[in-house]
Amino acid sequence: RVERQNLEQHLKECSLQEVECDFSYAGCQVKLQRKDFARHMEENAQNHMRMTQGKLRDVAAGMDNQIAGLQKANRNQKKKLEKQIAQLQQVNADLQERVKEVQDQKNRQIAEVQEALKQKDQQLVGIAAQVREKDEKITRLVAALDERVEGLESRVHVPLLEFTMPDFRSYKKGRGKRWCAPCFYTHNGGYRLPRIT
Repeated sequence: RVERQNLEQHLKECSLQEVECDFSYAGCQVKLQRKDFARHMEENAQNHMRMTQGKLRDVAAGMDNQIAGLQKANRNQKKKLEKQIAQLQQVNADLQERVKEVQDQKNRQIAEVQEALKQKDQQLVGIAAQVREKDEKITRLVAALDERVEGLESRVHVPLLEFTMPDFRSYKKGRGKRWCAPCFYTHNGGYRLPRIT
């Protein structure tokens, strides 16, 4: 008879308690009382060794299968990565080629613009030279015209015009009256004017 507080300890030590074989993990399905455990282990040592070896072989085979699966997955992943790397390398090569084309096009456009600017500069230099030449020509023409005008002015003689007003006193006293002199010309081929007083 066992007291309740000692039941748990008793079950761990009781010789009549049913226990499993320590090699149950290897496939030994025997269940026996604790008092027969030592004899079972002694009598079935070789069987236990064979079971353990079989279990180890199964574990090794499973591990080999896992390793083979991992290697296959690794090869597949490696092929996939290599394919992606090749695609990325191709994309990179295409991008570099495109960048080179754009850069070459940009350089050509810059060269064309520079050449056009150079031509425009040369045209502006030519135009500036023409403008200077025309300015000099105009200056010479103006100077020549000034000389001709001065020569003409020196040759033109406007005679002094004199008017005689008859009966001046009567005109002086009578306000509101006006006197018209005979018409005259300012110069040869000039304006014809009257003198009104």
